[in-house]
Amino acid sequence: QPQALFVCERGAERRAIPFREITYFEVAKRIVTVHYAGGVFSFYSSMGDLEKRLPPGAFVRAHRAFLVSVSKIRR
Repeated sequence: QPQALFVCERGAERRAIPFREITYFEVAKRIVTVHYAGGVFSFYSSMGDLEKRLPPGAFVRAHRAFLVSVSKIRR
């Protein structure tokens, strides 16, 4: 089965990050920073647009500026 990927771009740079590697997203003034196993990557998006691109139920909004992977929450 193909791996589910989150694709994001900043200028000419493009990343395809497996959802299972993403720990959380942080948003500040339309700049989203994705924190994942390979490091961090920032790109422009709104929280609303970002939420629409994520698998239903896979991420939870822990704060107005954070979307956390449910699979990474321990308690």
